[in-house]
Amino acid sequence: MTSSLPANEYDRLMGQFNGLPGSQQTRPSIVRSSQFTGETETWIITTFRRSDDEGAETWVFLEHVNAAGSQRFVLPPKVVATVQKQHEALVRRARRSSAKAAAQTRKANGVTPFQRKEATNG
Repeated sequence: MTSSLPANEYDRLMGQFNGLPGSQQTRPSIVRSSQFTGETETWIITTFRRSDDEGAETWVFLEHVNAAGSQRFVLPPKVVATVQKQHEALVRRARRSSAKAAAQTRKANGVTPFQRKEATNG
C-alpha cells in the first residue's frame, strides 16, 4: 500500500507545518458575518510562523464557507508581509490625520504648542 501526498497546496502545506520543528501556529479564529440579504459566511483563519537559520516566515491559511460552497487559500510570506505593510501605512496615515486635527483643535482653543525653556546660568 502506497501513501500519496495531498493533491492540493492547502492540504500539502498544512501537513508540512503541523508539528514541524521551529514552527508555531495560532488556534483557528472563526469569523462569521451576515449580509443584509440574510446570507451568512464563515471565515476560518490559521497563522503559522516558521523559523529557521535563514529567518522567519509567516503563512496564513484561510477557509471561506458560504451557501455556494467552500474555498481554501494559502497566503505565502510575501503576500502576508505586503498586507501587513499596507495595514501599517493606513495606521500611520490615520494617526497623522488625527494628530493634525488635534493640533488644529488646540490652536482654535488658544493652546500654544510646547516650547523649550531657555537654560539659565545660575
